[in-house]
Amino acid sequence: MAHTLSGSARAARSGSLNLDSEAIITARQELAACFQLAALHGLEEGICNHFSAMLPGHADLFLVNPYGHAFSEVTAHNLLICDFAGNVVDGE
Repeated sequence: MAHTLSGSARAARSGSLNLDSEAIITARQELAACFQLAALHGLEEGICNHFSAMLPGHADLFLVNPYGHAFSEVTAHNLLICDFAGNVVDGE
């Protein structure tokens, strides 16, 4: 499971990122659509599976679904941005 950064570390890291770029918004929407399609086709079982995608423009960050959500519950808004150490850079 991903680790969370302390409040100040998370704010410093996410504050330096442009998370509203068109490429990132599109990546969020497309990854969320993958989860919705998987659920639609019965490819979700339990809450321990995931899909992930690299964050456009950031070779050290990726998008992933939050733990505890069924695939049908994943939206572009609730996807997490994490680094490769497992720290949540943005999201709950």
